[in-house]
Amino acid sequence: MTANAYWTDYFEQVCKDGPAWIDYSNERVQLQTFGTVLEVADSLLGRRVLDIGCGRGALCRLTQLLGATQITGVDLASEALTSLRAEFAGIQWCAGDFTEPDFRAGLGTFDVIFSLESMQYLPVPECFDWIFEMLAPGGRFVAMIPYEHCPIVARTKARFEGKYMPPSLDAIVSWAQAIPDATLACRGLGFQADQRIAAYASSPWITDPVATPTWSAPPNRIQLVVQRCGVTS
Repeated sequence: MTANAYWTDYFEQVCKDGPAWIDYSNERVQLQTFGTVLEVADSLLGRRVLDIGCGRGALCRLTQLLGATQITGVDLASEALTSLRAEFAGIQWCAGDFTEPDFRAGLGTFDVIFSLESMQYLPVPECFDWIFEMLAPGGRFVAMIPYEHCPIVARTKARFEGKYMPPSLDAIVSWAQAIPDATLACRGLGFQADQRIAAYASSPWITDPVATPTWSAPPNRIQLVVQRCGVTS
């Protein structure tokens, strides 16, 4: 079974019978993650939004409430998207493999692109080229990725035996440095010992990364923001 076939079956089952928070340890972690990505997405009013790996569509629905007018969610789990089409007809739900050029070509251009918990299933840095080409001038890409050196992430990687591949932050930084009209910012999110207020504590933003940052402790997740120069249409 190919990796994409494996994950298609896996997420079809998770979306059907799994918890509402899907990829996260609990609902509070998912909600905080949504908050951290929405706060750096800039205004969504009237914007065209793409969510890569939309799962049950919660983030797409939040962007609609915040004023986005053209919203597309893509995922391998086609059965989950079938029910979403019936319930949320104002959002375009596209089932398919993002690594396929023909599938990407039919999606269009966007002002804001999200990728939460999907970069570990995509080829990096190639997928950054694909995503950047889909960004309108002035557009923004916001991602949340597992940090490859986090012990928790390492255990997850071992459990899925090579199918779960957190991208290297060094590779992402090198990609951004080679693109003249791209700027990259990143920060780490680590689980707090006391999670009564919030599960994650965030590091300061690094707005001009030149190499993997030196963290006081390995974060669980890395948040990325890639800005394309120019004026949003």
